[in-house]
Amino acid sequence: MVDYVFGIEVGLDTHARKNRVGILMEKIIEAEIKSLIAKYNYIDYIYQADVNKIKNKWNISIVIDKTDRKFDFAILNTKNNKLFLIEVNFYSGQGSKLKATAGEYISLNNFLKGKNKNVEFLWITDGKGWLSVKNALLEAYNNCVLILNLRAVREGYLEKIVANT
Repeated sequence: MVDYVFGIEVGLDTHARKNRVGILMEKIIEAEIKSLIAKYNYIDYIYQADVNKIKNKWNISIVIDKTDRKFDFAILNTKNNKLFLIEVNFYSGQGSKLKATAGEYISLNNFLKGKNKNVEFLWITDGKGWLSVKNALLEAYNNCVLILNLRAVREGYLEKIVANT
C-alpha cells in the first residue's frame, strides 16, 4: 500500500515525477511565449527545436555542439533576425545534476557564441534545488549565460530580452 501511495507501483518513480515537472515548466514558458507572439507580430517560435526545424521554418543555418541536440524552444525576433535558443528546467531537489547542467550550459553558450551570429542561449530554470548549489548558478551567470527564473519571466524580463533586442 505504501508503495502504491508513493507511486512506485504505478510508474511514478522519481524519473517520472521529474519528467512531469519538466513538462509543466515547458507549458508555463510556452504560455508566456504565446502571449509575446500575440503582442508582437515579429516574434515566432518552435517547440522542441533542432537544426532541421530551424532551417525548414526560418531558413536559418546554425552550428550546434551535438547533432541530436534539441532545444526546448527557439524564438526568432524577425525584426532584427535574432535567434534565441532556450532550455527550460526545474529542480525541486538538490544533487550533482544541477552542477553538471550549469557546466554544460556554460560550454554550450560559449560554443554557440563562437560559431553563430545573432544567436543567444537563454536558460530558464527554477526550483528549491538551486538553494544548495548557488555557486554553480552564479558561475553560469558570470560566464555570460542569460538565466531567468519564473519570477523574472513573469516580471517581463523574457519579453525585454526577446522583443526589445
